[in-house]
Amino acid sequence: QIHFKEGTPAVSRRFVASSQEDRLHRKYIFDTATDRDEVLLDIFRTGFYAPSCTYPQEYRVVKVNKRGRKQDRVLKLTCDSLLNMDGNTIKSEISFAGIESVCAHDTKPNVVWLHYKAETKKRKIICKEASNLI
Repeated sequence: QIHFKEGTPAVSRRFVASSQEDRLHRKYIFDTATDRDEVLLDIFRTGFYAPSCTYPQEYRVVKVNKRGRKQDRVLKLTCDSLLNMDGNTIKSEISFAGIESVCAHDTKPNVVWLHYKAETKKRKIICKEASNLI
C-alpha cells in the first residue's frame, strides 16, 4: 500500500509487527509523488539486480543497544530495508532511506557504525564480515 499524508516525514519509518497481518503487509507514506516514484524505482532496481549480488543477505552480528548491552542478532538486507532479527522475530525494520550512514571503525575491522537519520548517536555493530556490510 502506498499512501500520502501531509506533514509526515517520508524517511526513517520503523516497522513494528503487532499482528500477523502486519507481518505480511507494509504501508509506505510519502510526502510527494516524486518521493514515491524514487522509492519504487529503487525497489525495482534492487530486485532486478539482486540475482547478480555476490554478497550475503544475512549477517550474524552482535548489536550494542542504546544502554550498551550486547545482543546477538541477525541483520537481514531486503530489497528496501534492513531487518533487525532475533531468531525468527523481526525486532525492527528500517528503510534504507532512513539510514544516514554505515561506516567502518577506524582501528577495529570487525566493527561497523550504523547511523539512523532519526537518531543522533551511531549504533555499534560487531560482525566478522563487517567489510561486506559497508
